[in-house]
Amino acid sequence: PNLFAVFLFLRLFNLSIFPVFNDEAIYLNWSKAINDNWTEFKFISVLDGKPPLHYWALSVVYNWFSDPVYAGRLMSVLVSVFGFFGIFLLTQKLFKSRLTTLIALLLYTITPFILFYDRMILADVFISVFGIYIFYFSWLLFKIGFNFVKNKRIFWMKQVGLILILGVIIGLARLTKSTILVLLLGIGLSLIWGILKTKIKQKQVIALILEFIIAYGLSEVIYQAIVPEEFFVYIQN
Repeated sequence: PNLFAVFLFLRLFNLSIFPVFNDEAIYLNWSKAINDNWTEFKFISVLDGKPPLHYWALSVVYNWFSDPVYAGRLMSVLVSVFGFFGIFLLTQKLFKSRLTTLIALLLYTITPFILFYDRMILADVFISVFGIYIFYFSWLLFKIGFNFVKNKRIFWMKQVGLILILGVIIGLARLTKSTILVLLLGIGLSLIWGILKTKIKQKQVIALILEFIIAYGLSEVIYQAIVPEEFFVYIQN
């Protein structure tokens, strides 16, 4: 609790101390246009090569306060809270060590690079949080796959559930910023780590790779269902 209080303090203290940066001003203008006329401007960011989800969210909070800069930065802070708890879940599952978890949370709290972006109106905070949960759920998917249980019904229920969750998160991440595809390398690293740490059969490896392909395919369905085809040329995935 004390560390979480420090986390919030560092992100909320003097949130408006910095003047609005050029990118922040552009994103606020987009969000205002979306807020004023959703039908006409909901894909305004796509014309500049940026997926729309971050700017849709920003348009929702635009009028929360008299200062839209503060509102946008506060939204980033609120999103970063999910990253804090994501780090907690991930380190607990990976290391099962209270000390390691505390060290990871401390680094996430005070690292200047993370702290700076968590206080800005940028899609990067969304991407870092999505990246944490993509790694977390992909690790769970692989872990269960490495430890095949006798009850096949329960096994496949868990796997299908994780595939759906992973597909939705990847889909939302791709709707936020296309650079999320770089973070998907974390999934490959988790698979390699699992193979090195666990005796696993070749057919299990193939099955896990296919499961991830299905999850990614679901993200593609979500992406194409939301972004009209005529805008694909503007966003290079």
